[in-house]
Amino acid sequence: MESPLFVDVTDGGGDLLLAVTQLYAAQSPPSVATLALDSRVARLTRRRLRVHDLHRLDVQLQESGEFAIPPAADEVVHVVQFPSAGRPAMTDLDVLRAVDELVLQMDDHQRAVVLGPASALTDQPGSRETDLGRDAILRTDRLRAVVRLPTGLLVRSPRQALALWVFGPVHPEVPLADRWTAIADLTDITVIGPVIDDLVTDIVGAMTADHRSLTAGGSNGVLMDDADQVRGHQFRYARRVLTTGILAGRKALVDKPTSRRAEASATEAGAAVAALAQSLAPAPIAALRVEATTPRNTTSASGRTLADAVAARHCRIAAGNRLHPADVRHGAEGRVVIGPSELLGENRLGERRIDLLTFADTYPSGRFTEPGDVIFCTTPRIGVRVDHDGGSVVMAPAKVLRITPTGDETLLPEIVTADIATHANRASRSKDWRRWLVRDVPRGQREHLAAVLAEIERERQDALERLARIDALEATLPRWRPGRVNRHLGSTRTTTTNPTLHNRRVSSSDMPGREAMLTCHPGRSSRRPRRRR
Repeated sequence: MESPLFVDVTDGGGDLLLAVTQLYAAQSPPSVATLALDSRVARLTRRRLRVHDLHRLDVQLQESGEFAIPPAADEVVHVVQFPSAGRPAMTDLDVLRAVDELVLQMDDHQRAVVLGPASALTDQPGSRETDLGRDAILRTDRLRAVVRLPTGLLVRSPRQALALWVFGPVHPEVPLADRWTAIADLTDITVIGPVIDDLVTDIVGAMTADHRSLTAGGSNGVLMDDADQVRGHQFRYARRVLTTGILAGRKALVDKPTSRRAEASATEAGAAVAALAQSLAPAPIAALRVEATTPRNTTSASGRTLADAVAARHCRIAAGNRLHPADVRHGAEGRVVIGPSELLGENRLGERRIDLLTFADTYPSGRFTEPGDVIFCTTPRIGVRVDHDGGSVVMAPAKVLRITPTGDETLLPEIVTADIATHANRASRSKDWRRWLVRDVPRGQREHLAAVLAEIERERQDALERLARIDALEATLPRWRPGRVNRHLGSTRTTTTNPTLHNRRVSSSDMPGREAMLTCHPGRSSRRPRRRR
């Protein structure tokens, strides 16, 4: 097999070209081609390639923007990164225009791997022009795979997320309605060796033509031996989506994580709810039952990102108040302050407060919470809670999520809080709240679900109060003054342990139906009381 020609048509520094050639496994080393420019970056790239003893060819760039690749190989793979080293100030629209110029000049013997900012390639477009530019690229039918990568891959910008686009040949034999693209979200996944291998396998599967194009005579772009493998291929991180579903619409291309772990079916979930509810008998919640129904909207069933909910005006995100630390005091006077300390459990709710007159005078644009607001923070960790009472002061960097009247039908504060809490429990703990998934409540079920959740909260509070009384009893009993501790055991077999009193176990089998009388003698060793004659 002849080695392909790796090409970089940007004024780049050659980092990707060097990495690709070092990882490429073949008997003969591959050739590379770069622009024949006289810029500082282009000269540096040529020197680096010569130092690594790589065979380099010139790519001629014309004034119209078209490039001419030397006919040195039958297979050409474009490896580019945006923004390029020669144009570090490229905007998202500039990136899409450059990608579009590259794709329009590709033929069916060329592939392309494009690495760029996720804001331009996968995330929700920031403008209408950006959305239309992305839409034009999608309609070329060359985009085979879309991958959103995690943050931390760029040394100079560790908080910037990258994305990967993989382009292949056109399949004109496939009907427009049947064309598809593989998308994957690795935002919460550490990109290591096994992950890279599985991702490459997914991309190879995405590059393979559909069986409809092959039976119609199309043979371009087939990378697998059997064409049916693409339809039977089990993607590890990617999933197939119809291209028509990701066209223009001011939405993200990769809108949710693509975990391959199958979720429990509605029937299994209903059985689990019934079993858990019955285990809480005789509490009223033990009668809880759920019925499995077919959702009318599959998107609502699987969830949507918080950014989508904000864009639909179903909720609003407001920043917290920037309070001076001297104005926040500990005491029982003033309005409750909720900040990251309260959300993360470092301070008890209501422990920190701010005087109402001080807040009104010093912070005239300050805002109070309303009942049902969801308070969350991402720094230093993810924390969240619902403010049921309202009237509190949220302290930055905590934020307020307020459900609008438009979203009252589908969003429930307790469900949103639970969804945000799941991100805090993940190993990666993604802090980009715009990409957090939130579940919609089925229409017509909001009041029923709210009532059930309220009953569950009452049961939780009752259990916590009972646990507090048990702890108080346990803490108070050893301090009991010298005397007698009587406990009627009854007929039920129970076992108690009290190391403070006698350091021995007393059970109903010892004295069935009678009282166990234990005498406490502080400062003396425990022993059996003498039997009276």
